[in-house]
Amino acid sequence: VVFVALGDMSLVQHSRSRALNTAPAGRMGAVAVLATLGTLSPVLCSLSLSWSSDTLYVMVVLLLLAHLVTTDYGSCRCEAGKVLPLPFNAAVFASVVLASRLKSSLEAFVLVLFAIECFAFFPTWTARGRAVIGDAFTVALVAAVAGGLWVAVPLVACCFVVVCAFMSLVVPAAFVSAMRYKDAIQGPWDIPQVKQRDV
Repeated sequence: VVFVALGDMSLVQHSRSRALNTAPAGRMGAVAVLATLGTLSPVLCSLSLSWSSDTLYVMVVLLLLAHLVTTDYGSCRCEAGKVLPLPFNAAVFASVVLASRLKSSLEAFVLVLFAIECFAFFPTWTARGRAVIGDAFTVALVAAVAGGLWVAVPLVACCFVVVCAFMSLVVPAAFVSAMRYKDAIQGPWDIPQVKQRDV
């Protein structure tokens, strides 16, 4: 149900006419993904039986690093189909590889479905929320994550809040304060400037 709802939210556009056209397509696409994933999830459990655990974990780490490096974090594009393929494919393939080491096909199904929701629908939903609400959406999202972490592990929640505050407040302030030490070096790579002389 959540998957179908997120599929609808990610495909529905701001204009009402396009929303009427894309909502059934979003539902049908979500049902098709659910059916395909449910059919193939028993195969996932035996996908990496011949691989060693070290190879598998190194590949997962490299794929998730590729996802982190190639994701467009500054984009506010919230139209359908704007999820970049390389970071999405890297993250989903990493989750498929991890799901192949789980014991039951239901666990593999849930992990891959959660990865698709996180890496395909969630960025579109957060971009739309940021475009509508602004920075308050990011603050609410960080507060929700911190609250969830506080219920599970309070120490990790405190570390998360400290790291978020440091990255959001201290690092930008340090960059702004360091701008006064920046040197403007003139060289042949600069645009030539014409100097006028008084005659």
